[in-house]
Amino acid sequence: MDAPEVVQRKRPLWQSALGILVILVAFFFIGRSIWTSWETVSTYDWRFDFAWLGASAVLVWVSFFFFIWLWRFQLQTLTSRRLRFASAFRIWVLSNMGKYMPGKVWAVAGMIYLLKRENFSSSHAISSSILHQAYSITASGLFVIAFLGTEVLGELPWVSLIIGAIVALIVIYPPFFTRAVNVGLRLIKRDPIAISITPMQAIVVFFVYLLSWIVYGVSLWTMLKGLSPTDIGMWEGSAIFVAAYLIGFLAVFAPGGLGVREGMLTILLSAHMDASLAGIVAVAARLWTSVVELLGLIPIGLGLGRPTHTS
Repeated sequence: MDAPEVVQRKRPLWQSALGILVILVAFFFIGRSIWTSWETVSTYDWRFDFAWLGASAVLVWVSFFFFIWLWRFQLQTLTSRRLRFASAFRIWVLSNMGKYMPGKVWAVAGMIYLLKRENFSSSHAISSSILHQAYSITASGLFVIAFLGTEVLGELPWVSLIIGAIVALIVIYPPFFTRAVNVGLRLIKRDPIAISITPMQAIVVFFVYLLSWIVYGVSLWTMLKGLSPTDIGMWEGSAIFVAAYLIGFLAVFAPGGLGVREGMLTILLSAHMDASLAGIVAVAARLWTSVVELLGLIPIGLGLGRPTHTS
């Protein structure tokens, strides 16, 4: 029996125009961020170590590949369907551009739009994003508390660590977490989900999230080493960058955490260097990560992960 023929459907013009518009708007806000940052960064007499900077760029993308794989795994636990890694890469990179636009909904909206082209529902897109962010926030929070507790939280790091561990256990244990997520989905009038993951798988996935954040933090610490000599230890420096990223992400009013991340990073780095230099490093870190993220558009522009059909 012959295999059924796959019918290629032409995308409506408005969908193509909308996709181009979203990308252009995202580029505008990214460009504005880079332009504003560049005015500050260009005034400092930098001494670049390109070996450290090259290592930083590689490690940033190693952490991104971890995050893409983890989000793809979360999607699979919800749908029992495997998404090609190339497609997951394309969807993650393009939807991630939405974080630079005002409001926190554009990244998820972009993910919904792109996943629909792969025949996934909007509920699956929202739920996979919720799962990904829950694991990600919990893992990064524990990392920050463990290595930066007293500096960020004053005299209560152990209390916070215990609370964080309890939250992590809820996230790791699928029945508890499924119930908590479904309560949230009901509040936004979405259908409940079923998470097909064993407790052992959940533990492994959680520690991969933790590893991903460690790699991301180390990548920015190596960037700092590539910009100027520093006596900040690797673990403490990595935790500083992760803390700033996490607080910027949780600041729902700031697109991409713009301003909030840099402010927090300046405060934390000021304990180890002159405050004015800390501010410049904070802005340079934003510029650096934006440029490295934009490199992900190169393989996408060459056709990586392009849908073979639309519905």
